[in-house]
Amino acid sequence: MDGPAPAAPALRRRLIILAILAVAVVVRLAAVLLIEVDPRAHWSYDMSWYDGAARRLAKGWGYIGVDAAPTAAWPPGYPLVLAALYLLVGPSLLAAKLLNVVLAAATVLLTYLIARELRRPVAGLVGAAILAVFPGWVLFAPLVLSEALFAFLFCLALWVFIRWDARGGAGTGSWLGLGVFLGATSLVRGVGFFLLPVFASTRLLEGASWRAVGRTTLAAAAGVVIAMIPWTVRNHLRLGYPILIASDGAFALYVGNSPIATGYHDMTMREPYLARFGELIEQPNPRGEVEVVRAEMREALAWMVRNPHRVAALVPAKIFYMWKDDRGARTWMKEGLARRLSPGAQEALFGAVDAFYWAVLALALLGVRRFLPRDGAGAVALPLTIAWMTMLHAIFFFGSSRLHVPLLPVLSIMAASEIVALVGRRALTPAPTG
Repeated sequence: MDGPAPAAPALRRRLIILAILAVAVVVRLAAVLLIEVDPRAHWSYDMSWYDGAARRLAKGWGYIGVDAAPTAAWPPGYPLVLAALYLLVGPSLLAAKLLNVVLAAATVLLTYLIARELRRPVAGLVGAAILAVFPGWVLFAPLVLSEALFAFLFCLALWVFIRWDARGGAGTGSWLGLGVFLGATSLVRGVGFFLLPVFASTRLLEGASWRAVGRTTLAAAAGVVIAMIPWTVRNHLRLGYPILIASDGAFALYVGNSPIATGYHDMTMREPYLARFGELIEQPNPRGEVEVVRAEMREALAWMVRNPHRVAALVPAKIFYMWKDDRGARTWMKEGLARRLSPGAQEALFGAVDAFYWAVLALALLGVRRFLPRDGAGAVALPLTIAWMTMLHAIFFFGSSRLHVPLLPVLSIMAASEIVALVGRRALTPAPTG
């Protein structure tokens, strides 16, 4: 809980959260205006793909690649949202970046709401303030990437679950609907349904029966499947193969679990990867895309079965690369930063970014002790979210600091709870007498 300090009156809390949201918007607007990022000037991988796919969708051309062939190269959720935005205001990169600002501010608000559901409103305000100025998260605002949308949807699903848990649960139909939402979230980033084991393990640790948890989890899983069926059928009809979510998932599985796996992904893998799949890649799409997906999936899964010791041995490296720093945005804005800052100034900037991140991470790890089943309904969901998302990424994919970005709101709440407790304890400690 927040500790012995009295809770602020409701009106005061509303004014504080409004001020925090204003700060969140201002600092991200500053990042958007000061750091020029243009994925149309040159190929910028994910950013160029998302922007180009959205513009093609807005023109009514369908979900096609740069070669005009049907594709499932990346999850369709973010391009579809961008396409809707472009239909409303035109194909404006500034509009795409301002959408990031709005989504990030909404995620800050959800951070407060999650903590409030856990009966920690003061920690919610502190956590929201941490996230509002979290420098590594702020630097994603100028990027045309799915982080802002996915983090918002991820936090929304977590808030809904904690709200239900705090109020005694929800019916099977509600769980089915939540599953549909998680399935839709997975079409933004394929790991959205990783929240299902979080929800199930939270309820089990809180004393719910295996039968009750199994029933609601199966309902949610059915919702996930329902949400994914239309896109999977589309892929079967348009590509000739029922690719689930996106073909980049098979690539991530192969990079994380194959003879070339190191726990990370970098350009040193390009040559051995092309040596293995180059002939398939050269085939016309969509056949080439499908053949590569099938080969990647087949070889990665076979390698995992044959080499369980290697799968286990790679886990620590993947966890390290997922959490070692908060520089996930840096790669995508190198040119924009170079126009504003010298190399030395950039290093100083990201040194400060990392220092802030490591301080929050350390406080969050200390704060784990305040998020146990005894600490109130839903509390244990926060550390379980960190644990499940980390381990599932570490087993199936590879490590990258981008992967912890959706977890920053959870870290901020856990760190804030530790800060509130420490401040409260200090306030109660009698001053030494002479």
